[in-house]
Amino acid sequence: MQMSAARVVLEKREQSPEVLEPALRPNAIYFDTNPILGAGWPNPSAQMLQVIAQTEKLGFVLALPEVVNKELERHRIRELIDERRKANSQIEAVNKKAYSLAHYDKLAPLPTDAELQIGLRKLAADFTKRFRLVPQTGRPLSQFIDLAIAHAATFGEGGRGFQDAVILFSVLDDMKAHGFAAAALVSEDKSFQSAGFVQVLKDYDVNLQVVTTLDKLEQVLQMHFNAIVREYFEQERKQLIDTFKARLQEIEDYLVKHLTVAPSDLKIWGTVKRIEALHVISIENAHATFDVEEPQKPKGESQKPKDPGRVKVSVDVKVNLILDIERYEPSPRERLKAAVMASPGDTPSYLIGAAALSDSYECVAVVEAEATKTETAYSDISFIRAYLKSDTWNWLSLLRGLK
Repeated sequence: MQMSAARVVLEKREQSPEVLEPALRPNAIYFDTNPILGAGWPNPSAQMLQVIAQTEKLGFVLALPEVVNKELERHRIRELIDERRKANSQIEAVNKKAYSLAHYDKLAPLPTDAELQIGLRKLAADFTKRFRLVPQTGRPLSQFIDLAIAHAATFGEGGRGFQDAVILFSVLDDMKAHGFAAAALVSEDKSFQSAGFVQVLKDYDVNLQVVTTLDKLEQVLQMHFNAIVREYFEQERKQLIDTFKARLQEIEDYLVKHLTVAPSDLKIWGTVKRIEALHVISIENAHATFDVEEPQKPKGESQKPKDPGRVKVSVDVKVNLILDIERYEPSPRERLKAAVMASPGDTPSYLIGAAALSDSYECVAVVEAEATKTETAYSDISFIRAYLKSDTWNWLSLLRGLK
């Protein structure tokens, strides 16, 4: 069965200057790590799949630097290792409090890194095969050392920016090898908006434009479709928005029950002690993909025929969080459940009694669901998971929303 996703976005609108020129017709579109993680890799969001489908229809090359592919795999493996460690620490704490009354076994060891890498590549195979992998640059290390010393290209203080530099020169080498006159790089990373980055493009006389979000990439792609195709996309978008306008209360109830938030993801000053309330404000946007291939199941599992009515969709919804904020205490690492008090942790004695304030905050989250698409409507909608949308993807937050 094809799974669909209704993505609910609670967004704090922080407009960043867009570097991409409206008239750009890129020969290729390269992706950095953060937009792919943010789109749910290795199970990409409806918006990412829609962007991929539109890019393919326009004949632009979809390109994924090999170093980005490796970063995606290492990110997931690090998350697994960290979450297993935290889970075992919690089990150990329970055992200490239980004394001899009960005993709980710790989690089994993870597979080796090599085994995890093989498994991740199988999970992401249907996604990765839609990209052309870009070889890692073969430029000498001495060139990167010189750039780091000069704080040039993507490098900043303390030598930060090495991986970004490898991505940048891998892209530049690939453009030259294939004779691309223009290309786009999708990345939220500030190093690709720096003066050093702009200077490299001038030095190499390269037309590489940066687009910071998938939303902005969609706008660029749609400019290259004719009016009939744009009207079709707009009709589908409106139909999906109308469907979920009737389900705002269901969306809100699901988020209150299933959404968990890392206080650090909110990026505000002070310690968030509690999410006092969550309110859905309005639906702002929607995405749908109708030509997604059915993922291959492992050997031995029953192969059901593809249901042509099952599609992956996403719905962007503005939501307001009412927060209880303590302004002077360092942020805890506990995750907060929507409208439920989080564990306060260890508070330094000199901070006890610090002023607690309630505040209103708009942020970004995702709710996914299964749905059936007909010519005139969406039906059989069932929400399945909820998570906060952030610059860096915490994949285990997906699991916390599952029943």
